[in-house]
Amino acid sequence: MTAPQVVYVRVEDSGYPRNALLRAALSARLPVRTVLRERGGRVAVRYLRDVFTTWRATSGAAVIVVAEFSLPFVPIAWCIARARRARLVVDGFVGRYETVIGDWAPDAVRSPRSAVARSVDRAAVKLADLTLIDTEVRAEQLRAAYRLSESRVLAVGVGAPSWATCAPERIRRRRGAPLQVLYYGWYIPLHGVPTIIRALAATTADVELTLVGEAAHQGGVSDMRELARRLGVEARCRFVDSAVDTEELARMSTRADVVLGVFGGSVKAAGVVPNKVWQGLAMGRVVVTRQTPALAALSEAVPEGQLVTVPPEAPDALARALDSLARSPRRSFPQTRAVVDEIVDRDVRRFVTAVESLGNRR
Repeated sequence: MTAPQVVYVRVEDSGYPRNALLRAALSARLPVRTVLRERGGRVAVRYLRDVFTTWRATSGAAVIVVAEFSLPFVPIAWCIARARRARLVVDGFVGRYETVIGDWAPDAVRSPRSAVARSVDRAAVKLADLTLIDTEVRAEQLRAAYRLSESRVLAVGVGAPSWATCAPERIRRRRGAPLQVLYYGWYIPLHGVPTIIRALAATTADVELTLVGEAAHQGGVSDMRELARRLGVEARCRFVDSAVDTEELARMSTRADVVLGVFGGSVKAAGVVPNKVWQGLAMGRVVVTRQTPALAALSEAVPEGQLVTVPPEAPDALARALDSLARSPRRSFPQTRAVVDEIVDRDVRRFVTAVESLGNRR
């Protein structure tokens, strides 16, 4: 039997860790074609070009996969899939409502924009033959919300890219050196950066914080600098407010004693295990993040003491955790890279098998 052809459409960034992981897994077993999202020009013109390139690229396809960040494109992809007699897989990893409203406009839950975002998410899940998500907690939420069978939603962990590997030698620290804590990512409510800075102000041990990320919006770098100044911890914060490549990020993670996850109190924050948590664990760092049932599989698998959790939006609890780590011997966990890979490989194998099955049922 000829292997079913898969076409991955409207890919925002072919180097994005999740996208690269899933496409590489499919390519190892099936012929895969990748269609990048159109760039440049007016929005309507770009959208029409996306439709045209998707139609042209999907000739002969058995399975069409809509990439993360592209949920508004799903109705068009569904029409093309039906015309091509192909099955449709949608990566719902980045929901429209949770991003547009939950991440950026939590006060607009009753607005027309909120209704549109919910409609986009609903259509994406309902039209897909298979929806991908990142944790089993979120998979169960989708099944319950849309009354879907277990086979219609598949959780595939985010995992860690190849650069996130524990260095063979830890940087030697002088006795009594400050605890080096690293945060990187967007300055959005999901991540809870104000909680991090308030926690730093509440620590009693010697703790230094590095924050990496660009954000010019309200609550971004400028506002967090001002918060650090008001709380008297500006001298203990180092802001790297420009993009860094993965090589530099790996070096910064290696120099850190602790990598921070997310501390927001939203529904999304309660259901995700973000990139930085997977990456920090894979690099052998101690990771501190908010409590969530989504961490269950990782908590059971990683070495004791590597994954530390605190309640959401609780700066005092985070401060106590950092104080405890600062007063304890520094630890590294080089074996966790293999643990992370094993967890994600299991999910990815299920994903490839599901796609093969869909393609053969065309």
